[in-house]
Amino acid sequence: AFGRAMRRALLAKMNRAATMIQMMCIRARTNVMSRSRGSKLKLALMLQRIYRSRVAGGTILQMRKEAVERISAIVLQRVYRGHKGRKRLSLKREFIKTIADAKHAVSLHAL
Repeated sequence: AFGRAMRRALLAKMNRAATMIQMMCIRARTNVMSRSRGSKLKLALMLQRIYRSRVAGGTILQMRKEAVERISAIVLQRVYRGHKGRKRLSLKREFIKTIADAKHAVSLHAL
């Protein structure tokens, strides 16, 4: 009976040791997985940050390009309107000169 009790005590001790070893292995695996999960999370966050900064950079470049296009369009409109105004003024001056010449010619014929 004493041998059987000793054997049970020894088996219980071995079971506790096996349980402890299994628990430590599971804990170590969990730590590795959580570290791995943490590094994967850090990697995902880093990739998101890089992607968002590139998208934002592209958006900023697009906004700058649109601003330059707007300013260019305004300058072109101003130049064209000035050209059109000078041409119209030139035609008006020519018309007035023609009328003055005709008036002068009529007044000369009237003499």
